[in-house]
Amino acid sequence: MENSKDNQGNDRPSTSELLGTAPEQIKRQNGDNDEVIYTTEPEDSNFFQVYIGIASIVLVILGLIALSIWFFTIEDTQPTEPTAVTPEHFFNVKMSEKIQLSTSTDITARIKSIEETELLSNSFLQIYFTQQTASGERLIGGGELMQQLVEDQQSVGTYLSDAFMYGLYVDEKGEKYPYIIFEVMDYNNAYGSMLQTEDVFVKALETLTFPGVSNFSDDIIQNQDVRVATNDAGGYFYYSFPRQNKLVVTTSRTTLREIFNRL
Repeated sequence: MENSKDNQGNDRPSTSELLGTAPEQIKRQNGDNDEVIYTTEPEDSNFFQVYIGIASIVLVILGLIALSIWFFTIEDTQPTEPTAVTPEHFFNVKMSEKIQLSTSTDITARIKSIEETELLSNSFLQIYFTQQTASGERLIGGGELMQQLVEDQQSVGTYLSDAFMYGLYVDEKGEKYPYIIFEVMDYNNAYGSMLQTEDVFVKALETLTFPGVSNFSDDIIQNQDVRVATNDAGGYFYYSFPRQNKLVVTTSRTTLREIFNRL
């Protein structure tokens, strides 16, 4: 009789067979399989990563551009302070007054109101003119002012630049005298024009509180050639070219000397 124990030992499956392990796996576990298996990522995955990188860079650039546009738009919409109007001056003055013009008829009344105020003795007051425009306040130049005051286009205003200085001189007694200094662009034509149109020039400056005079004559003051005229009321009118690029006009010898010294 066969030993049942022996039969059971011979016919019993191995542990691997009981676990259902494949022969190939058994070989790998035992080191019998020398084949090395390499895994590679599909090419589509690489293209996708490149696409994502490029898209990210583009989005960053577009974001920076949008941010810049927004910043400059905000900056442009911020209110800007108006640019200060600075008048031309050929020497230092202690006082200044601004007259904003709508029409030339505003000038005389405003100047007379300034003359009535108390001003420092032995000093110059500068008065300058501005005009309001759509882009803001602007300074009115000397040539432009004369063109507004003088209808004759052949007057000296044609040869004057925008730089000029106008105002009042206050002497030691508190007396006030108007003065005006123009910068001259063309001396020869300016001088010739003044000699031919003195009456037109005088008439124009009456708006600036200069007296009406006639019959000019020559004079010399501080070694400078001067043209002078007077009227029946005792008013005087002096003008001179102390330099070829300057025309000085005033109503007293004292004021004329002070201007000559400062120039």
